[in-house]
Amino acid sequence: MYRFTTLFCLIALTTLASCQSEEQKREAALAELPTPLAHDPTDEFELSRWWTNGTHLLRLDANAYYTLYRGTNRYAIPLERGRWGQTSYAVLMLEPYDTLNAERIRVAISRIDGELALTIPKLEPMKAIDRPPTVIEDRLLGAWEGDIGVLRLNSDGTYSLTPNASAADQLVIIAGHDGTWSVIGSDVTLTPRTPGMKVIHMPFTINGDAASITSPEGPLVRRTTS
Repeated sequence: MYRFTTLFCLIALTTLASCQSEEQKREAALAELPTPLAHDPTDEFELSRWWTNGTHLLRLDANAYYTLYRGTNRYAIPLERGRWGQTSYAVLMLEPYDTLNAERIRVAISRIDGELALTIPKLEPMKAIDRPPTVIEDRLLGAWEGDIGVLRLNSDGTYSLTPNASAADQLVIIAGHDGTWSVIGSDVTLTPRTPGMKVIHMPFTINGDAASITSPEGPLVRRTTS
């Protein structure tokens, strides 16, 4: 009887030690997992306007509108537009305009390597950047002048063309117009708002710090002041 009791106690102690060991292992494993929110909720922070993960670009405007781009070119056609709002220190919500996908999207706010990060479902985490990456369109912004008149390419994707009425040899005065512009291949493409007007393609070249545009009426020179 004594031997049986002693054996039972040894088995019980061994089992208890094993259970404690497994519990300790589980707790240690949990401790190594990253916490879902790595920043202190009492920390004061302000969300940047621009965010990227290298494959997507997100713009959060102060007026509660957002734009999501595939790639890092802010002049490209947006992947998604909508409204955004921060609901807590850990979450902001995106509400796309797309009526076919009207569900709000929960975006986690966390810290990665000490930096604020936004994680949109199905996308890699995004970190804040001071300004969007420089692209070709940035090199073409501003006012350009030539025989055709003055062409202004604006950062919001719009343009205006004011004809040069002072040209003495201009037999037909081209009416001024405005619309949207984009870079397609090696052309600056103007899409007029005026119904019936054809799309205008203007070849451009960029060589180092110099850029040039050629209109149907000849070359355009960048104005030093607009």
